[in-house]
Amino acid sequence: MKAKSDTDCNIKDLSIEESKLAAEDIKGKAELFILTDNNAKENEDQNFSHSKSASDDHEWLPLDEVKVIFLPLSSTTELVKKKKYSKLFNVVFFSNSTVHNLKPELNEIFADKCSLILESALFMLDIKKDNVKEFVKKVSGFATAAGCKPLETCDDLQDSYLKFYFER
Repeated sequence: MKAKSDTDCNIKDLSIEESKLAAEDIKGKAELFILTDNNAKENEDQNFSHSKSASDDHEWLPLDEVKVIFLPLSSTTELVKKKKYSKLFNVVFFSNSTVHNLKPELNEIFADKCSLILESALFMLDIKKDNVKEFVKKVSGFATAAGCKPLETCDDLQDSYLKFYFER
């Protein structure tokens, strides 16, 4: 999926159908809050040159007026204190290594109809199937505590993302 902002961004792991559905949901301006570990941005920068050369293999979805904001780990506690972030983000993503930062007070930055995407532990190398199930249960509890409801049922051992929505 290709987003147009000050710089073009490549958001991976969404199928074209999911991207089109997300675009229909956004309809106009949207803010996307992505919280990942510090190495994720470096890895993305390193892989970007590779993805450019393979861009002919992908269908891109142009999204006008969409802004992607990458934030450091330490920012979650500060975001809720700043008025400019109040009800700003339409889509919020947490990687599996940062989902512990999803606290109930963070819903102050969620837009009125916000999508919350949480990465599961499915592809973590040193984790057993039972632990994957526990992880899904635990992060689902984080999302529920933040006032989010499941968008769809998650198959613990098949789905790499948990999808929730938030409504005021």
